[in-house]
Amino acid sequence: MPSPIYEPLEEGNLDVRFLTLFPADGFDADIHCRVYKASVMDDTYPTFKALSYCWGTPTPPQHITLNGSSIDVGPNLANALRHLRSNSANVELWVDALCINQGDLDERSSQVKLMDSMYGDAEEVVVWLGSESYDSNAAMDMIKQWSEWFDRGGRADANTVARDLPLAFDASAAEAIGNLLRRPYWERVWVVQEVACAKEVVVTCGRRTLSFDDFEKAYAAWDRVCGSLGSRPSEVSRRSLLDSIRQRNLRQMIQHRDFRIMSYIDWDQPRAPFLEVIESCRHLKCSDPRDKIYGFLTLGGPHTKHFTALASPDYNKAATQVYCEVAQRLLLDDGSLRLVALASNIRSCSSNPTQLPSLPSWVPDWTCPDRLSSLYLPFTGATKRPRSSVDIQGFVRFSENHRVLFAKGSIYGTVARTFPPDWLSDLEGNKTDILGAFLGRTCADGMPKLQALFRVMTLNMAWPEVEDWLELQSFLHKTGWYLGKLWLQGEEGGPSDAERHLPLASDVFSGAPASLLAEFSKMTCSGTNWKESGERLDVVDFWATTQRRVSHRLLFETEQGRLGLGPPGVQAGDKICILHGYPGPFCLVAEGTWFLARGECCLAGISLSDAADSLNVGPPADIEIH
Repeated sequence: MPSPIYEPLEEGNLDVRFLTLFPADGFDADIHCRVYKASVMDDTYPTFKALSYCWGTPTPPQHITLNGSSIDVGPNLANALRHLRSNSANVELWVDALCINQGDLDERSSQVKLMDSMYGDAEEVVVWLGSESYDSNAAMDMIKQWSEWFDRGGRADANTVARDLPLAFDASAAEAIGNLLRRPYWERVWVVQEVACAKEVVVTCGRRTLSFDDFEKAYAAWDRVCGSLGSRPSEVSRRSLLDSIRQRNLRQMIQHRDFRIMSYIDWDQPRAPFLEVIESCRHLKCSDPRDKIYGFLTLGGPHTKHFTALASPDYNKAATQVYCEVAQRLLLDDGSLRLVALASNIRSCSSNPTQLPSLPSWVPDWTCPDRLSSLYLPFTGATKRPRSSVDIQGFVRFSENHRVLFAKGSIYGTVARTFPPDWLSDLEGNKTDILGAFLGRTCADGMPKLQALFRVMTLNMAWPEVEDWLELQSFLHKTGWYLGKLWLQGEEGGPSDAERHLPLASDVFSGAPASLLAEFSKMTCSGTNWKESGERLDVVDFWATTQRRVSHRLLFETEQGRLGLGPPGVQAGDKICILHGYPGPFCLVAEGTWFLARGECCLAGISLSDAADSLNVGPPADIEIH
């Protein structure tokens, strides 16, 4: 809506406003400033600094004078303006809360499109962390010392670091840095773009200022030192201390800034797909759910033909409508249905607070901070589309209101029953019940049920090539440790390890090349202590991945007698489906002629490359997902 303070902007002229902060003699003096219109099309564009800050709580309101009128701003902004103010000269700034008429939705939409330019054109972006605290100066000092140590090329061994930086492994120093990096600023959606787009960035806390480069170098130093620390108790303790200050919000900000800088230097430099950008930053906070999308528009890319229209933020649209439209474009842009799996993995976390309960089941709720880990397609660490990506446009379509997804797929079968939910969350505690249900029993296809459990927990890990010694040994140690860790632990004084392992192993290795079980039996009978395999790095990674995969998921059995691993809400009567554009089976809830997406699942013995052929499903048809 129009405001007497703000002169209207002409979007076609690329109009923006700037803030002149008038000088004052005393720090606590009243704040006086003015906003004025300028355009990149003429010579009215000033040299300015852009403020990056956390709006914070609006109370208690602080009074400032803007263009002769008294208005209220939040205490954090008022404090930032006082610290930026000169005692003798005007300061030219761009501050979103004051330079954009926040009550005009059309203006907000048009100005958001220019925010990357505002922060990119500023001579300097000032990051305001807030007022100083009892330990903030110590934190800033220590970050500067780590930065200088990195510049000197310091040796990363623990003793040298401790000599060069006496407080490097000091608990109180680490706590001070952690407190600084856990301030609300780092949790805000918009600051990622604001820092990524800037030419120069300074970080201010109270009256202390560092270059953002110092934060980057300090983080790189922490990474270098952590990578050099071994497994001795003292080194584990030091790594834990440094891990406590390696905050992921700062890491992501550094990564996005580096991507942005490299894209300026090399236009062929790949940038993260937009789906991965917003997914990696989903835990960040904002007051408007639409900003979970609009706050990252300039960071992902390059955008495809499916994504072009998304470059125009529109605050007149409801958040649910924005999410549905974005999901449609992202699905086409990504070339796979992993977005549908992401949506269900988010929804499966019961602790997630949602602001948008009416979203369709296939649309991710980016207002929720948590999700289950994906079974098949990861969402981080890649700058290319997933390997299963295809030109999916010929296999999906959408309703006109963007709320219904029609995907090509085939129904395999129906869930007949589920097993107790605590079986996978506490395998060792439920060992007796699990072995009673699975040991010596077979599935309908003849696979021993104990092997089927191993298969779904490992996503049908392939039998190793016997000729590949390293691969063979890794597989055998993972299997032996799995059997000993879960099923034999605590049975001291009974039969020998060989006598106890081999009956279980005969089930797990059923159908594998005979030489595989023979080698396992040979190693077991020769005295291999499989419990010690837990010290091997590949086994540690295997078990951590397995635990993360099965956490909060349920075991189920289909009417065809096949064991599966499904989402936490899977129930008898749910349908198991193969969807074109996703590598693994999917669990759907039947609602008459249409479905809700329950989540991705795994079926024992079904490899990803031939799921449809292995399950002998019928020809694909339209699956209507709401």
